[in-house]
Amino acid sequence: MTSAPSTAIPSRVAATILVVASTSFNSITGDALVSGMPIMAQELARGRDAAFLVQMILVAPSISIILGAPLAGYLSHRIGVRKLMLLAACVYALVGGAGCLLSDSVALVVSRVLLGLVSALCGSLAISLAAQFDAVRRARLLGFANAAAATTAILSFLAGGWLAHTFGWRSASLLYLWPLLMLPVIWRGAPVRGHAPVAQATEETGRSSFPIGAVFHLYLAVILIDVLVFSSMLEGPFLLSARGMTDPSLIGVALTASSIVCIFIASAYGWIDQRVSSAVQFLFILLGYVTMCAIVAFAQTPTLTIIGFSIGSLGGGVLAPFLMSRLLRRVPAYHAATASGLFVSATYLGLFVAPSVYQAIKATGLPTFIGLLGCCVIAVIGWVIWFASNAIKARGALPVAPVKAGATGL
Repeated sequence: MTSAPSTAIPSRVAATILVVASTSFNSITGDALVSGMPIMAQELARGRDAAFLVQMILVAPSISIILGAPLAGYLSHRIGVRKLMLLAACVYALVGGAGCLLSDSVALVVSRVLLGLVSALCGSLAISLAAQFDAVRRARLLGFANAAAATTAILSFLAGGWLAHTFGWRSASLLYLWPLLMLPVIWRGAPVRGHAPVAQATEETGRSSFPIGAVFHLYLAVILIDVLVFSSMLEGPFLLSARGMTDPSLIGVALTASSIVCIFIASAYGWIDQRVSSAVQFLFILLGYVTMCAIVAFAQTPTLTIIGFSIGSLGGGVLAPFLMSRLLRRVPAYHAATASGLFVSATYLGLFVAPSVYQAIKATGLPTFIGLLGCCVIAVIGWVIWFASNAIKARGALPVAPVKAGATGL
């Protein structure tokens, strides 16, 4: 009697580490250069639209993340999760670290587009491993994943700011070498030929199409709300600089405040999800960003601006695990990697369109955060109308057929 190779049996501990670390791939991809944005603007773009051009360089990886993340499921079923993740992690370190040597802005953008592609594959495949855990542990792990993303954001802001201040902004690309540390974990935690649930799936399940209709509203929520989520990263350095904080290393420290808040709230998400309904969680997210926009819009000092961004992180800490856990509940295990890839794609579509949204708001003559505040208020009013209408429908349907628990949730 022969036994299966040990490499075919993923380690649950290593798989847990990969789920927790999953969002850190894309977090570091976007955050490593943030603290040095004002210096980048001075060197690469000296015109009136310097901030916008540097923002677009920063979000360049989002182009390939948007396009590449949905391929994670397709490629993993043909190449294997482990091989694909190992290859992507190595390429990530190679093209990311190359940013230290590139002096041409076009070459920098090309390298960051490729960086985004492999970042999307690593992050999507790692987070899809959450599908093999039960719902309670899955929510807990997804909360920890969001906390890990905030932690790596802190490290990126601090280390990136220090490197930019000490050696120039290009040196911050050294942070992109970190996936080399994850290679042993990928080897132990990623399945060889797809996720465990896939191997047990029936032929009919395997051939079924992805249920986009059941989850489209979740992806739409990701795109729209992420315009708010990324406002602190894209607009924050310029606001802080305009309000008296010009040192990139200090900007990096300042931006960590909101990430610290996110760490605490996201770490407790497993506990929150068991005790708070979906509707209340979503309202909490919206109100967090309403408060953030109101404070940041009218703040005159860096301190108040930082406080505003930190309050927004209360909702941000709940947002990603909230949406991702509900997404994985609605799709078959066979499609977990595809669902995760589309989630990552929607997230970075929000990042990619954010600078254009900010520019459109400014074109109306309004400050960015005044315009965002108006959008938030409209969203809250829409949520109240939607929730009230569902409650009325449910109340009217009770004599005929009781409404299932959670029917009015997301």
